Amino acid sequence: MDCVGLVLLSARAAGFTVEDVTGYSRRALGVGFLGHFRPRMRGVSVFEGRPGDVLVFTETVYPCHCGVLGGVLAERRGEATVIHAHGGRGRVLEEPLEGDLRRRLAFVFRLPVEELTGERAPA
Repeated sequence: MDCVGLVLLSARAAGFTVEDVTGYSRRALGVGFLGHFRPRMRGVSVFEGRPGDVLVFTETVYPCHCGVLGGVLAERRGEATVIHAHGGRGRVLEEPLEGDLRRRLAFVFRLPVEELTGERAPA
């Protein structure tokens, strides 16, 4: 499973209707990777992320990796975590959102809550 597959399966498990995404590169090749998120989700500030939001990370300067904002690790002074499928490690990980991951965090997207509740999400 790759990072996009993990995000898709997570969204489906939460009750969202999402279609499979194809045609994306595993390498950072411009901003085309964002085109899979922008039409389906609402962008929010990286400072307003909350558990369940989709995080998009850059490699060099272009976005090419994503994950889900997890909860907080109490033993780590309440630091946020990211759940992501890391190809280089060959598995799904939950790890603190710090260091290189925090520096590479470029975009945060929120799934449309109104799809599940019928209500408008707060702005």
